[in-house]
Order: sequence, then structure tokens, then C-alpha cells
Amino acid sequence: MAYISGPATCTYKSVDVGEIRDGFRLIQTQAGVPVTGDDYADSVQELIYRGGNCFMVFTLNEFSTTLNVLTNYGAWGLIGQVGRQAIQSSLAGALVLTAVAGTPAASTPATLTATNAIMAEDFDIELLFDSRLREVPVRMRLLPFSSTGQRWWTFT
Repeated sequence: MAYISGPATCTYKSVDVGEIRDGFRLIQTQAGVPVTGDDYADSVQELIYRGGNCFMVFTLNEFSTTLNVLTNYGAWGLIGQVGRQAIQSSLAGALVLTAVAGTPAASTPATLTATNAIMAEDFDIELLFDSRLREVPVRMRLLPFSSTGQRWWTFT
């Protein structure tokens, strides 16, 4: 058996995002339309693939680094210009995970690059202001890009 473990570092728009609490979780959902028919009642007989969605979820341990990740649409605390498009307005940027050298994960994969990442819509960012560590939960949507076919990310 080959067990793979090891941390990764991360940059977003070429800026180090800092220390991460519990690593990174890549979440991919598949969309489809079930096909049913009278002959099998409500039993799904076929599925028509309709794409999907992809997200990267992580928790920042360093509050100051969140400014780069959370301010896609406007400066910190501002609403920003309504109606802008994420990719067309260059609001989305590259999210790059790099495996730490010397670990079993160093080349499995060595990097994961999501070219069009942006803070996910409808994700509540909760910041706790008290005497505890100011952890910041982050959910980024990985928008597709063209690189030998439409994809959400690439591995090296």
C-alpha cells in the first residue's frame, strides 16, 4: 500500500496565504438529470451529465493574510463595484498548492493549480473578535478554464 501524507503550502494571486489549520479540502460535485420512466416508476434508469462545481475549503490561522483572499470585489469592508464578472474583470486568480518537500506527498501531486479561483458566493465569512485565535474559514469556488479541455485545476 502507498500511504500519502504531508502538508502543502498555498499562494493565491502569487501571495502566500499563511498558515492553514487543517489542510485543504478539494470538493467536487457532479450535476446530472435523472431519467425515469413509467416502466420502472421512480427508479432512475439513466443519468444525463450536466457538469458540476468545484471548491477548495480551508481555514486560515493568520488573520492578516485574509485580506488578499477575501477582497475580490472591493477593498476590505467595502462592497465594491456590483456587476463585475470574476474572470472577465480579472477578479479570480490562481490558487496554487505546493506539496512540502521531503514528505510522502512531495510529488503526489507536487502542485495543484486552480487558475480561476475566487471566494465562493453565498459563503458566510465569520470572524471572531475575542481573546482566541482568529481563525478564518475560507471557501473558494474554482471556476473552469481551458487547458487541454475544460477543467477546474491541473496537477503536476
